Amino acid sequence: FQIIETGDPLESILPGAGLLITAMGVTIAEAHVLGVPVAVLANYQSDQNTVKLLVDQDAVEDLGFHLDISDENLKSALEAIWNDVEKRKRLASQGWRLTDGLGAQRTADLIAPLLVPGTPKGDASC
Repeated sequence: FQIIETGDPLESILPGAGLLITAMGVTIAEAHVLGVPVAVLANYQSDQNTVKLLVDQDAVEDLGFHLDISDENLKSALEAIWNDVEKRKRLASQGWRLTDGLGAQRTADLIAPLLVPGTPKGDASC
């Protein structure tokens, strides 16, 4: 196992990862677009609804809220995920299907008309 600290270059590390363990956030989408399976340990109770939506899509494994899980239960859950190769493949595949990697382009397409008058909606090539 390798612990990766905030600020490490994820784009060079994630492609070889067998499992990403993270909190709720954009790193999940980054892992999905790279085909990496994800397990989420929520930092906030308010994240649980979003995690559940991803679990319902079979795109992440829910490890629960960090204050509610014991070290032993967390260890057992992670071992179970790690040892279930088919589950990790499914999580990676489903996550990738949810994330097409074109979100930045769609965002630019929405913002460009606001910044450059006359830009047609959906054309951020200006």
